[in-house]
Amino acid sequence: MRPLVTLFCFAALLAPAQTVLNHTFDKDTEGWLTMGTNGSVKVCRDMGDVKSGAGSLQFTYSFDGKGVNTAILPVGAGRLAEMRRVRFWVKADHDTSLGVILTEKKPGGGDYAAMFWAPKNVWQRVDLGLSDFIANDGPTDPVDSDGKLDPDQVEGFGIVDFASFFNQMPSESPMVVTKKSGTHSLWIDDFEILSNVATKTNKPDSVVVDGFDRGFTEWITLGGVNLGISPGDNPVGGPALTASIKTVDGKIALMLRRVHSAEIAGTKRLAFDIAADHEGTFAISIETRKPGAGSGQGPRYNFMVYPPDGRKVFRVNVSLADFEHDANSPEDPAGKLEAARIKSIAIGDITALTGGTAGDNKLWIGRIEMLK
Repeated sequence: MRPLVTLFCFAALLAPAQTVLNHTFDKDTEGWLTMGTNGSVKVCRDMGDVKSGAGSLQFTYSFDGKGVNTAILPVGAGRLAEMRRVRFWVKADHDTSLGVILTEKKPGGGDYAAMFWAPKNVWQRVDLGLSDFIANDGPTDPVDSDGKLDPDQVEGFGIVDFASFFNQMPSESPMVVTKKSGTHSLWIDDFEILSNVATKTNKPDSVVVDGFDRGFTEWITLGGVNLGISPGDNPVGGPALTASIKTVDGKIALMLRRVHSAEIAGTKRLAFDIAADHEGTFAISIETRKPGAGSGQGPRYNFMVYPPDGRKVFRVNVSLADFEHDANSPEDPAGKLEAARIKSIAIGDITALTGGTAGDNKLWIGRIEMLK
């Protein structure tokens, strides 16, 4: 096993890691399969598509058919009881949003997903803790009987290109959606399950939602935005999410991140720095969980921010009480935005929709915190 890479966002030293599972793909596919109508996996030995060793896992799939293709790894329930982290290298042949799915044993178990952005033809190391996995709560998703991810109940992994889901969105969607077609591949190398835990650094009065210092980003986009990570040489002066926005008339270019609500329960304010090439109007949209099993879309709350022209840093520090309920979303029985029910944060460019000058733009977003 390679030496551990230090993740800058973690203050506590990592305990010695026990390797629960390690797939190098040097000899074979290590038991990985595909689910769907037209996907396949094989060992790739083209060294241009191998991160280390003699091979990588190549997952090839097509967007031209119906349904979703997933690379899957079946494991017996109980085998991964010591799992605390999932770590691997990944590269995709197009800019896209990827997801890792953990499936618990049924009945009684749920399905959990962690999502991240994969830039075209770039190897990146993804390192996910259990808190990065959030329960899928669509209308057809199973409901976890105990409401939490249990490693000893995990019986399968899946890796999926979320463009398959975005392709199914209606053309009348108000968001920019980049529809994909044709055959594509992604490559996975050095897939590891580890038993040690990395702890985030939180101040007594705040919780870090995203420090943008892990070498990859859990923000994704449906289309119209090209995402990246800036280590520090940028207007906000530290690790930042970069978002290059391509304007589409009458549409909202949106980026979003799912949030583990248990971590931010009890917080009252959202705070981060933002800078832009050009002034604009941006909607921060927070979606909450809708009460009930298999609830699907929940109530949303919005707050507008107006970063100025010329990459000047604009500080956002807003009370959750100042977010307004979106009348186009379901009613909220609670009647207010509560941190313990937040499931995602989105930022959308609505400059043109609010009478501003339409045009491409670039944003830098610094460390995002929830304040108590």
